[in-house]
Amino acid sequence: VKLAREFSIPIIMHVDDLRVEIEKDRLHFPKIAETFETAILKRVDAICCPSKILKSLISGKGVDNQKILVTPNGINLEEFNNNSDGREIRKRFGLEGKFIIGYVGVLRKLWGIYTILESAQKVLCQRKDIHFMLVGQGKAFPEIESFIKDKGLGDKFTLTGAVAHSDVPKYISAMDIGLAPYEHLEPFYGSPMKIFEYMAMSKPVITTPQGQIKDLVAHGENGLLIEPDDSEGLAKAILELG
Repeated sequence: VKLAREFSIPIIMHVDDLRVEIEKDRLHFPKIAETFETAILKRVDAICCPSKILKSLISGKGVDNQKILVTPNGINLEEFNNNSDGREIRKRFGLEGKFIIGYVGVLRKLWGIYTILESAQKVLCQRKDIHFMLVGQGKAFPEIESFIKDKGLGDKFTLTGAVAHSDVPKYISAMDIGLAPYEHLEPFYGSPMKIFEYMAMSKPVITTPQGQIKDLVAHGENGLLIEPDDSEGLAKAILELG
């Protein structure tokens, strides 16, 4: 910031989240970190953020509202479209003939990963042809592996690990349903990329009615909405669409 000021270079900052708030439980000095975060937000010339809710939160820190621009997330429709049938991925993992329930993104509790795991047990009791594919990496990966092993669900789950973003369309094309069952977060200020990606590839979405999601998904029209942290509701929604 100091160098930019010295050479009269405008600073534009893209803010996806309030990182200190998310990581506060892991920080030794969260108040100090928040002070630095706020100071940086105030000193830059312009801020881009993906939702009106996040703009309001940033403004609430004393940042000039006029310099905050809401720019919702978007995707490249040349990459994410319904021109692929998913056969490559299905063949690679031996999933021909399966009804695939998919998730793309960071594997973490807040994103609803444990809700997916709990719902899977309920779904698989009724549908033997269903298979779950989790595409991504994250802190919860070892716990997910242990859960699947302990429950004897190894043949019902595919964990791909991290994949290049350029390959994500291939994986989504192999899915029949896309999941985004976020846990309760107040306020919910994100602009979930995975929902845009699922929808661009004509995949029905199951998600939670929070924040910007309520403007993206209409229940029963372009997806199904369930309550946050509701594994029973997620299981019912999967079986309804399947």
